[in-house]
Amino acid sequence: MASSLALALAVASSCAVIGCKVSTGARGKAVPVGSAAPVPGATATSVEEPRAVAPGEKAVVDPQGIEALRASGALPALALGEVAIPTGLTTLALLDTARTEARGLVGVGGIRAVQLLEGQRAAAPLTLAAGDCVTVIAHGGLGVREVDLFVVEGAAPDGAVLGQDGVGGPLAIVGGQAGCLRSASARAVEVVVVARKGAGSVLAAIFQAPPSPR
Repeated sequence: MASSLALALAVASSCAVIGCKVSTGARGKAVPVGSAAPVPGATATSVEEPRAVAPGEKAVVDPQGIEALRASGALPALALGEVAIPTGLTTLALLDTARTEARGLVGVGGIRAVQLLEGQRAAAPLTLAAGDCVTVIAHGGLGVREVDLFVVEGAAPDGAVLGQDGVGGPLAIVGGQAGCLRSASARAVEVVVVARKGAGSVLAAIFQAPPSPR
């Protein structure tokens, strides 16, 4: 009971920093519901300046990742939708990663979750304006050994890959500290996660920055 309470308080504290709401779910567990607030570094009172936005980050080319994306068409695709997420280590890991990799950006749509089989994908639609920048973070839970993360123009599994993670393992990041992924034009994209190895829960969060001043 004490450890569960400590974990709930830790999630509540992290969510207070990045702006997601915390409510009480079934059995009294705290659940982060959504986020539309700047992550650390975006506040006027912060002493640390947000990291610079890259002028146009190139997609990381991982042939095996692309192959896994194309092959995901063999299984039913799922929606990567915003949901209430029970407290857990994967939630804390995502929030902790966001503190660094999404510093200075704004959360779009809150924390998202899905249960995937090995080789299965889930996607969330996103509309970008010219100059918009995005960073996406995904964490696989217990049983997921490797997650692939993509920003795809059009629809997966056959859409053009605009951005791809290059981290490996159960953590995947598109954008991050090196600079968010910039859209050269207005377009409809999908944020896609694929459980390349293993099966289980996958959490993801989308962060966005405004266009750079001209």
